[in-house]
Amino acid sequence: LDQLLGTPDALPVSAPQWLPSELRERGGVVSRKTDIWFLGIVVLRMVAGVDVCERFASYAAWRESPEAATLPSPFLAFLDAAMQPSPGYRASAADLVKSEY
Repeated sequence: LDQLLGTPDALPVSAPQWLPSELRERGGVVSRKTDIWFLGIVVLRMVAGVDVCERFASYAAWRESPEAATLPSPFLAFLDAAMQPSPGYRASAADLVKSEY
């Protein structure tokens, strides 16, 4: 896994702003919360397009966009829970299963 994380092409996103904080700040510590972040990226790309990470500087920038405002609140709540910057506050898989989305 460390070898994969060391190669930019292996990551689902190339811009550092789209990486979870634990990969940017703690030298690549991967956990289940990291998987939740990337699940959020996958779901977002399914809805907003695979180029969403290139069109917006960060999740926060996308979230403030008119594009995000058109989506249902339960979906946005799901994404917000998955894309929490701090892994300590990020939803778990069990939390996301309970989501209305």
